Amino acid sequence: MVTARADHGGGPEHVLRLVESLPEGIEAVIAAPREAPYWERFGEVVGGANLIEIPKRRVTLQAWLALRREVIVRRVDIIHSHGKGAGVLARPLKLATAAKIVHTFHGVHIGDYGAAQRQAYLALERALSLLTDAAISVSPSERDEIVALRLIPAQRLHVICNGVRIPSATASPVRTGEPFRVVAVVRYRSQQKNPELVLEIAESLRALAPEQLFEFHLLGGGDGLAEFRELVERRDLSQTVRPLGFVDQPLDVMRTAQVFLSTSRWEGMPIALLEAASLGLPIVATNVAGNRDCVVDGVTGHLFTLNHCAAAAEHLATFAREPARRNEMGTAARHLVEHEFSAASMAERTVQLYRKLLRPAGQDTDRS
Repeated sequence: MVTARADHGGGPEHVLRLVESLPEGIEAVIAAPREAPYWERFGEVVGGANLIEIPKRRVTLQAWLALRREVIVRRVDIIHSHGKGAGVLARPLKLATAAKIVHTFHGVHIGDYGAAQRQAYLALERALSLLTDAAISVSPSERDEIVALRLIPAQRLHVICNGVRIPSATASPVRTGEPFRVVAVVRYRSQQKNPELVLEIAESLRALAPEQLFEFHLLGGGDGLAEFRELVERRDLSQTVRPLGFVDQPLDVMRTAQVFLSTSRWEGMPIALLEAASLGLPIVATNVAGNRDCVVDGVTGHLFTLNHCAAAAEHLATFAREPARRNEMGTAARHLVEHEFSAASMAERTVQLYRKLLRPAGQDTDRS
């Protein structure tokens, strides 16, 4: 497994859950930057001897040669890269080792690229596809985007949805006199995560339901956290919107909430949303790629048109007024994750792909 990140984020969490769910007989080695919190978590699962340090989001000849040496010495059968940086570092190993190459996109993420940067990325990705035995998209919407952009031939692209560990404890009920808590996972100065929309929704709620106390607990960080906190103060929302920064145990915060909110402009398949649903939280999310793949509108939550803050506010206000409706949708959300988006199911399908790639020529009878 190769990941160019080991900080807080869905990509490292995906790698962790995939590796810890692999069956016996598969030895996992993880190449990642030495950073908190996932370097230590990776080590707890695979052992320190099976950790390889690589630079964070940098591709160097020295790192590539060191990784090549590890692949050869360890007699690695499969190299599985996760995300753009890891894909650039790992996929050229096809030219210098006997390993099969698998790549997971974890979102295309070109919405904030300029024209030149976009064309350069597309050209690079198409070139790397020639070195990729199989690629994985984490949602059907992401697959459609990858095919439309011609990043890899469709016959080598497989949909394996993100999966999460299913917790035994669910979210706490609302207690009398407490604010109605909404949790969101954001990244500041991020066009993708769109955190400013949370403020618009909070202001709409203040006008729509002045009698109801709401709290928005925002998990996540980024260079713009301090600036965002100042914006919260200027808009007189400090009693309503609480940017908590990175939290080592985000599920503990989610358990105190009643609804999960996503304001993203695009996603691959958001792990934080799946984690919240696994706790029995209904979802209010933008109707964009990734979100729409794991929210059944009107059943496990509500989808709203991007930047239509009034619609999102109305959904949140309805959940606050109608606890039975919120509980019903939260139960449906947890049921959906248990049956469609578990880490065990994700790992099982990934291992099936590995075995198919390693099957001797002429023995492949799987046409699905």
